Amino acid sequence: MRKFILTLCFLMIAFSAIAGTRIFYSGEDVTGISKGSPALGALYYNDDSPDYVTKIALINSVPRKFLKVVAGELVERTQAEKDAILQAEEDARQVAQDNADNELQVTLKEVFVAWLQIYNSKVPAQYQVTKNALIQKIKSNRTP
Repeated sequence: MRKFILTLCFLMIAFSAIAGTRIFYSGEDVTGISKGSPALGALYYNDDSPDYVTKIALINSVPRKFLKVVAGELVERTQAEKDAILQAEEDARQVAQDNADNELQVTLKEVFVAWLQIYNSKVPAQYQVTKNALIQKIKSNRTP
């Protein structure tokens, strides 16, 4: 039994020692990077790969969104491609912000102040409501 466990441990160490880096992709886009043994549909780099050091340095120094697969090789995107990705992210962030603004995710005070500003801009001066007039009305409503 002891020999079996030792053999099993030895095999696990041996298999984990040959594990390399897998690059999963769809089209040119890198969809995942993980350690492990070769997988179907993934690039694989290990110590036996001629450009292993270069590819690992690329993986460790460049964000995944700026990597792509061209003709079966992992490469860094061009500056124009990086700029396009960053612009698309910024556009998406702006759309999300606009959507949040359109949903009126604001405080009641902000809504009231905006309404009062619009109201005061549309009525003659004698009908405009001032901050002091509001405070006086609130105070008078509080007294019994």
